[in-house]
Amino acid sequence: MNCTKCGAINPDTANFCNQCGESLSNAAVSETNKLSRSLVLLVIVMSWELVMSLIWLLVQKVLTPMLTGTTDITDFDRVNLIYQSLGWFFSIVSIAMGITFSILARNKAARGILIAYTVINFISFIAYRVFELL
Repeated sequence: MNCTKCGAINPDTANFCNQCGESLSNAAVSETNKLSRSLVLLVIVMSWELVMSLIWLLVQKVLTPMLTGTTDITDFDRVNLIYQSLGWFFSIVSIAMGITFSILARNKAARGILIAYTVINFISFIAYRVFELL
Protein backbone atom coordinates (compact mmCIF):
# COMPACT_ATOMS: atom_id res chain seq x y z
CA MET A 1 0.00 0.00 0.00
CA ASN A 2 1.35 3.43 -0.93
CA CYS A 3 1.33 6.31 1.52
CA THR A 4 -0.86 9.17 0.31
CA LYS A 5 1.43 11.75 1.95
CA CYS A 6 4.96 10.70 0.93
CA GLY A 7 4.33 7.92 -1.60
CA ALA A 8 6.37 5.31 0.30
CA ILE A 9 5.48 1.66 -0.25
CA ASN A 10 4.29 -0.07 2.92
CA PRO A 11 3.07 -3.60 3.71
CA ASP A 12 -0.68 -4.11 3.26
CA THR A 13 -1.02 -4.89 6.99
CA ALA A 14 0.62 -1.61 8.11
CA ASN A 15 -1.55 0.98 9.87
CA PHE A 16 1.01 3.78 9.61
CA CYS A 17 3.63 4.73 7.01
CA ASN A 18 7.09 3.35 7.79
CA GLN A 19 8.70 6.50 6.39
CA CYS A 20 6.61 9.48 7.56
CA GLY A 21 4.22 7.97 10.15
CA GLU A 22 1.05 9.03 8.30
CA SER A 23 -2.06 6.92 8.94
CA LEU A 24 -2.64 4.45 6.09
CA SER A 25 -6.35 3.88 6.72
CA ASN A 26 -7.25 6.57 4.17
CA ALA A 27 -5.00 4.93 1.58
CA ALA A 28 -6.85 1.62 1.95
CA VAL A 29 -10.20 3.35 1.50
CA SER A 30 -8.84 5.18 -1.54
CA GLU A 31 -7.67 1.90 -3.15
CA THR A 32 -11.07 0.31 -2.47
CA ASN A 33 -12.84 3.29 -4.05
CA LYS A 34 -10.63 3.07 -7.15
CA LEU A 35 -11.42 -0.62 -7.55
CA SER A 36 -15.17 -0.12 -6.98
CA ARG A 37 -15.38 2.68 -9.52
CA SER A 38 -13.42 0.70 -12.09
CA LEU A 39 -15.60 -2.37 -11.59
CA VAL A 40 -18.71 -0.24 -12.14
CA LEU A 41 -17.24 0.97 -15.44
CA LEU A 42 -16.51 -2.61 -16.51
CA VAL A 43 -20.07 -3.66 -15.65
CA ILE A 44 -21.45 -0.76 -17.71
CA VAL A 45 -19.37 -1.82 -20.73
CA MET A 46 -20.47 -5.45 -20.37
CA SER A 47 -24.10 -4.34 -20.01
CA TRP A 48 -23.79 -2.21 -23.15
CA GLU A 49 -22.53 -5.22 -25.09
CA LEU A 50 -25.45 -7.32 -23.83
CA VAL A 51 -28.02 -4.64 -24.71
CA MET A 52 -26.41 -4.23 -28.12
CA SER A 53 -26.72 -7.99 -28.76
CA LEU A 54 -30.36 -7.97 -27.73
CA ILE A 55 -31.11 -5.03 -30.02
CA TRP A 56 -29.42 -6.84 -32.94
CA LEU A 57 -31.59 -9.89 -32.22
CA LEU A 58 -34.76 -7.79 -32.18
CA VAL A 59 -33.79 -5.99 -35.37
CA GLN A 60 -33.02 -9.23 -37.16
CA LYS A 61 -36.01 -11.26 -35.96
CA VAL A 62 -38.73 -8.62 -35.48
CA LEU A 63 -38.03 -5.18 -36.95
CA THR A 64 -36.51 -6.18 -40.29
CA PRO A 65 -39.38 -8.54 -41.23
CA MET A 66 -41.90 -5.84 -40.23
CA LEU A 67 -40.20 -3.12 -42.30
CA THR A 68 -39.48 -5.26 -45.35
CA GLY A 69 -42.71 -7.23 -45.31
CA THR A 70 -40.80 -10.48 -45.61
CA THR A 71 -39.09 -12.95 -43.32
CA ASP A 72 -36.35 -13.41 -45.92
CA ILE A 73 -33.56 -11.35 -44.39
CA THR A 74 -31.20 -12.50 -47.11
CA ASP A 75 -32.77 -9.87 -49.39
CA PHE A 76 -29.67 -7.74 -49.00
CA ASP A 77 -30.90 -4.56 -50.68
CA ARG A 78 -33.88 -4.18 -48.38
CA VAL A 79 -32.13 -4.72 -45.07
CA ASN A 80 -28.68 -3.31 -45.80
CA LEU A 81 -29.49 0.26 -44.76
CA ILE A 82 -30.90 -0.89 -41.41
CA TYR A 83 -27.89 -3.06 -40.66
CA GLN A 84 -25.37 -0.45 -41.80
CA SER A 85 -26.95 2.32 -39.73
CA LEU A 86 -27.09 0.23 -36.57
CA GLY A 87 -23.61 -1.12 -37.17
CA TRP A 88 -22.07 2.33 -37.47
CA PHE A 89 -23.98 3.59 -34.42
CA PHE A 90 -23.02 0.64 -32.19
CA SER A 91 -19.38 0.73 -33.31
CA ILE A 92 -18.95 4.44 -32.68
CA VAL A 93 -20.71 4.33 -29.30
CA SER A 94 -18.65 1.30 -28.20
CA ILE A 95 -15.37 2.99 -29.12
CA ALA A 96 -16.41 6.25 -27.44
CA MET A 97 -17.40 4.36 -24.27
CA GLY A 98 -14.13 2.44 -24.28
CA ILE A 99 -12.04 5.61 -24.59
CA THR A 100 -14.06 7.50 -21.98
CA PHE A 101 -14.08 4.67 -19.45
CA SER A 102 -10.37 3.95 -20.02
CA ILE A 103 -9.68 7.53 -18.98
CA LEU A 104 -12.03 7.35 -15.98
CA ALA A 105 -10.83 3.98 -14.63
CA ARG A 106 -8.54 4.31 -11.62
CA ASN A 107 -7.58 0.66 -11.27
CA LYS A 108 -4.70 -0.42 -13.55
CA ALA A 109 -6.15 -3.85 -14.32
CA ALA A 110 -9.56 -2.41 -15.19
CA ARG A 111 -7.91 0.28 -17.32
CA GLY A 112 -5.94 -2.40 -19.18
CA ILE A 113 -9.11 -4.39 -19.87
CA LEU A 114 -10.91 -1.28 -21.09
CA ILE A 115 -8.02 -0.31 -23.36
CA ALA A 116 -7.94 -3.83 -24.83
CA TYR A 117 -11.72 -3.64 -25.35
CA THR A 118 -11.35 -0.31 -27.14
CA VAL A 119 -8.51 -1.51 -29.37
CA ILE A 120 -10.44 -4.65 -30.37
CA ASN A 121 -13.55 -2.56 -31.11
CA PHE A 122 -11.49 -0.12 -33.16
CA ILE A 123 -9.89 -2.92 -35.20
CA SER A 124 -13.32 -4.45 -35.73
CA PHE A 125 -14.69 -1.05 -36.73
CA ILE A 126 -11.96 -0.57 -39.34
CA ALA A 127 -12.34 -4.11 -40.68
CA TYR A 128 -16.13 -4.15 -40.93
CA ARG A 129 -17.14 -0.53 -41.45
CA VAL A 130 -14.33 1.39 -43.16
CA PHE A 131 -13.13 -1.36 -45.51
CA GLU A 132 -16.76 -1.90 -46.47
CA LEU A 133 -16.76 1.58 -48.04
CA LEU A 134 -13.73 0.90 -50.26
